[in-house]
Amino acid sequence: ARAGLARTGTLHTPHGDLATPGCLMATMRGIVPHLAKDVLSRIPYANGLEIYFAEMLESEGFALLERFGVSAHTHLNATQNILCLSLRNAMVYNLDGPANDNRITVSGEGGKHPVNAELFARACRLLQPDFACAMADEPVSTCSRKRAGKAVTTTGKYLDAILAQGDLKCPLFGVVAGGSSPEERVRSAELTATRPVAGFLLGGFGLGETPQERDCIFPLVMAKLPAEKPRMIAGLGTPVEVMQAVANGVDVFSSAYPLIESEAGNALVFPLSPSSQESDPFKLNMRSGRWELEQVPLVAGCGCYTCQRHTRAYVRHLLNTHEMTGDILLMIHNAYHYLQFFAAIRECISADASHPPADGAHSQFEQLRQRIVASMLLPL
Repeated sequence: ARAGLARTGTLHTPHGDLATPGCLMATMRGIVPHLAKDVLSRIPYANGLEIYFAEMLESEGFALLERFGVSAHTHLNATQNILCLSLRNAMVYNLDGPANDNRITVSGEGGKHPVNAELFARACRLLQPDFACAMADEPVSTCSRKRAGKAVTTTGKYLDAILAQGDLKCPLFGVVAGGSSPEERVRSAELTATRPVAGFLLGGFGLGETPQERDCIFPLVMAKLPAEKPRMIAGLGTPVEVMQAVANGVDVFSSAYPLIESEAGNALVFPLSPSSQESDPFKLNMRSGRWELEQVPLVAGCGCYTCQRHTRAYVRHLLNTHEMTGDILLMIHNAYHYLQFFAAIRECISADASHPPADGAHSQFEQLRQRIVASMLLPL
């Protein structure tokens, strides 16, 4: 379904389908923090995971896979999960820039690691993810036009070098680079669109650019990318950022947003319906004394395990006494709520496609966006 540039669809992989717009959950060494495998499997739409090159390299994953001849899905007990291999970590910016036109440097817990096309291709063949995002030079948004142009040229060289390695045993997503320069972004999109890639990653976002700059860049880039191939973005995760990108045709998001809010002790409670009349704020500080006696779920009517079985008072108690169960329960709720947010977006797009709004009326998608923005203005 399509409503303007926003669209719904399904990303088909050998290990399952990802409904789009959809989200890949950030991991640490292939595991979603605070969520055991059986817990994660009970959260709807939580079948997409992003694994990171440096972590797989440092965990001796390459050596083990070579020794036993198994893929990352088997190694991580993730045979029912969609795996995306990425160099950029969603939880911490770990790209140290290009060492030269042949090699990029990524950081991990064990230090800095040079990565060239040969090593990247070897990783793809060993890990066999459902798809991989190519090497890229992703400078911060405040870089000069000259630096952005160099990033585009270098990223193109990386992509060509990877493609020259032959069969990777997984689909490859080419990266659209260029910082905050609209001209360089367009050049990168045109260059990448001519290569035999399965999809596109809009790289270098979430590095200091403004929403206005994204509004300028997104339409220009999307116009140069073939509509039949999926578009993924890294670095954006807040609901408002997600809706801005979806409205411009982005399909897949790499995000650690639920984990970031959970680590901060916040529960996501923003509205998930354009017609919602609830007056809850965007999120709740679950360490606050306000919830000491609150015998109600984090969100009324929420279907997650936490809200079905526990109260605000109990979750607050666990967090303030530093019980690990508190982190688990909060992450269960935040992951559930965030993924339901993507389901709500898909429903809004489908509704707008089948019943376009009358002249002067807001679409369901826009109504949901306005409800979420309004919730951000309420006190925690």
